[in-house]
Amino acid sequence: MADDALATESTELLRTLIRNACVNDGRVTSGQEVRNADALEDYFAGSGLVCERYVAAPGRESLIVRIEGDDASAPVLLLMGHTDVVPANPTGWQRDPFGAEVEDGIVWGRGAIDMLNLTATMAVAVWRLRASDFRPRGTLIYLAVADEEALGTYGAGHLIEHEPGAVRADYVITESGGVPIPTSSGPLLPLTVGEKGVNWRRLVVRGVPTYVLSRRALPTTERRALAFYASTGLPLIVAITTLGIAAGQMRSDTSAGLVGAGMVSVLVYPVVAGIVRTAKL
Repeated sequence: MADDALATESTELLRTLIRNACVNDGRVTSGQEVRNADALEDYFAGSGLVCERYVAAPGRESLIVRIEGDDASAPVLLLMGHTDVVPANPTGWQRDPFGAEVEDGIVWGRGAIDMLNLTATMAVAVWRLRASDFRPRGTLIYLAVADEEALGTYGAGHLIEHEPGAVRADYVITESGGVPIPTSSGPLLPLTVGEKGVNWRRLVVRGVPTYVLSRRALPTTERRALAFYASTGLPLIVAITTLGIAAGQMRSDTSAGLVGAGMVSVLVYPVVAGIVRTAKL
């Protein structure tokens, strides 16, 4: 019965977060995670926990709850879940993406997996720990953060820049770490020790500038540049544009050099992938 009550409590909180439709499309006016911050503050009401609210822009709010530890020198653990979701086109869904319908024990909706499920269950875990008079040695922080889906400027970025003391922690548990992967030799547990990011480079290759309209016919200078960068072993995205020709005027398969006085500049955007190690469960 206790497990059923826990599941029901977690499910209902998840459904509330989904229905609030905190859709983040990258604009500062989108997201409106204040709705989910309000819902979480309502959930924690009566727990004895204090909700801290942090506003990065109108409607872009993050919420923090903490259970203070007994030992100031002990490591701090941060449970972090985001409260925004990416847009959803209802025409591509069999169900209302923000209806949070339950069918056969499954909650359907945008954010049910990424990652309002964890945001909800982490909140329930913290509430239950507080109700049991749990006192950790090191402080336990719960963070429901805004703007994870679009750069984090109004969420984690804002907190780190303006409120670092509120989120400083030794360990963080969040999404994409610890999801079991079934294999023929047994389940593996990925441990993420690095994170993707953008590492900008500008590579200048001297040669005869040329204009082409096919990826299969890249001029020697472009091929030389790409060959050089490929030798680094980094995965990359290449954007090669022509001076004086707007990208919107070219076909999607157009590749051309950025023409200068006797030189070609190829703008290369390496994508540094997350470093993943696996360990047997």
